[in-house]
Amino acid sequence: DNPSANAVFWGGWDKKFFQGNLSHFKVVDPFYWSIPLEHFKIGDEVLLSASTPQGSSYLQSRASLDARTPKAIVDTGTTFFTAESELFEKISDKIGTSKCSEVTEKSHPEITFRLTDSGGKPVDFVLNNMQYMTQSQDGSVCSPAFMRIDIPSEHGPAMVLGEVFLRHYFSIFNRGDGADDHAIVSFARSAHGNETVRALKRMTHSQPGFLSAHNRAKAQNRYGGA
Repeated sequence: DNPSANAVFWGGWDKKFFQGNLSHFKVVDPFYWSIPLEHFKIGDEVLLSASTPQGSSYLQSRASLDARTPKAIVDTGTTFFTAESELFEKISDKIGTSKCSEVTEKSHPEITFRLTDSGGKPVDFVLNNMQYMTQSQDGSVCSPAFMRIDIPSEHGPAMVLGEVFLRHYFSIFNRGDGADDHAIVSFARSAHGNETVRALKRMTHSQPGFLSAHNRAKAQNRYGGA
């Protein structure tokens, strides 16, 4: 939530900013950086699912994926999670807007995205209500961080994992040699805390911040500076 502690890296990554090991996921639709979504559930109830692909190898599994198989779209340009119309209504019924004081683990249980990694194994990504709910400006009303978006049929069905997800999971987009078949998205739990913030500041201390660049541009426009 600290705006000074967010970063995008090009050309590599730094282990200071994530915990544990990376999990790797093959991109099955490069148009949206989509990866296989085995199921999405709230608490113990599965709301969106697909049959586990048959076959012992990932290539066999990938060949069995078709347009009807749910996908997770990893998108840095989307703030919330998204769900298509019917699923969105189910989510709203299960974990709808409520007074923040009334939100509990029972009323708003954990949500789980089960993704299929590049080896064909399921990997769960779990968020609690403190992570997937947003607060009104006065902190009295909490709403689920979901938007209704119907993905074009040729690329769906799909759910978008936006910034609400990415703040908790360090994400790597790797196009390899540029071929669509070699694209991979990797995740690990993000590192947070004072040491992480200090590491980021050390890494970027010599770089001009947005505000300083913005103010320089304003001054140049106002006074005609070079």
